[in-house]
Amino acid sequence: MLATAVAARAQQDAPEIVAHVYALRHQTAGDALSLVKPLLSQHGTVELRPGENTLVLHDTMEALERILPVLVAFDHPSRPVDVDLWLVRASGPKIPVSPQPPTRSTNVPPELLKALAESVLRYEQYSMIGSSNVRGEEGQKMTFQVGGNYVVRFRLGTMVGEQRLRLNDFEVMLDPDGGTAVPLVKSQLNLWLGRTMVLALSPGEGSSTALLVMVRCQAVAKAAPKKGGH
Repeated sequence: MLATAVAARAQQDAPEIVAHVYALRHQTAGDALSLVKPLLSQHGTVELRPGENTLVLHDTMEALERILPVLVAFDHPSRPVDVDLWLVRASGPKIPVSPQPPTRSTNVPPELLKALAESVLRYEQYSMIGSSNVRGEEGQKMTFQVGGNYVVRFRLGTMVGEQRLRLNDFEVMLDPDGGTAVPLVKSQLNLWLGRTMVLALSPGEGSSTALLVMVRCQAVAKAAPKKGGH
């Protein structure tokens, strides 16, 4: 009898779980998972149905009221994004940490030297391999051929709160002429819009050389509505 009473009390205290199906119209449902999961309650679950571009949510009404506005804001029509990409060769022994940009560089713009000075990387010399600037759209796959022998490719994610953007399946490859392409790194990158991210690829820890992949994404400003004439 006691066990039955405890079970009945637990059933009464359990929150009511509601099912909600959300079909995304503009963005990819898989990209929304990382936003939804932290907002679920301890009783909540989310199921991805990629074929239908749909999320199936099971959670309390309180949690759904938290999640649905985030999904609505996320599922906006694709917007243009400006992507700047630079490849820089770093060499020489690492120098002590200093707030000042390195003094030895070859054709590296001052703004990039400043970004390097703000990072944890401290090499003696930097030289530009190549750069590219392209305007794409959220969800679009992009491929850059930089410096002749390097290929960088990824898929633009969805801007979140006009502040962040994810680069999905970010991949850097060395593609020598007449040779076999060598993958150097494959990852997911989460960027702050308008800030330059520096990704260092080196043969090993403490190496005196590195390939620096620098990328910056910026939302294209929305055009102001035209005023009607009289």
